[in-house]
Amino acid sequence: RPDIVSPGGNAYGEEMTATCLRDMDYYLRLITYGIVAGDVTPIEEIGLVGVREMYNSLGTPIPVVAESIRQMKQVAVGLLSPEDAAEAGYYFDFVVGAMS
Repeated sequence: RPDIVSPGGNAYGEEMTATCLRDMDYYLRLITYGIVAGDVTPIEEIGLVGVREMYNSLGTPIPVVAESIRQMKQVAVGLLSPEDAAEAGYYFDFVVGAMS
């Protein structure tokens, strides 16, 4: 989204872009934990406690974070078999749903 990476946007500049990429790496790791465990418990216990409050306090638009995770899902499931994509997709959707 151009409004996020343009001057004045939440992800404008190298430092803020790096911060956003770090967050996406974090969510991808959480989703991987869920897939390996076969359960959303690791995602809930490790990574989603207070996420909305944190982003709100930082002025980070939560819908943009959720959209970034949706985009990661789209790429990730494209690399998997249909069966694996369905399983992995569930965990991406769980994280996105937790942000709503």
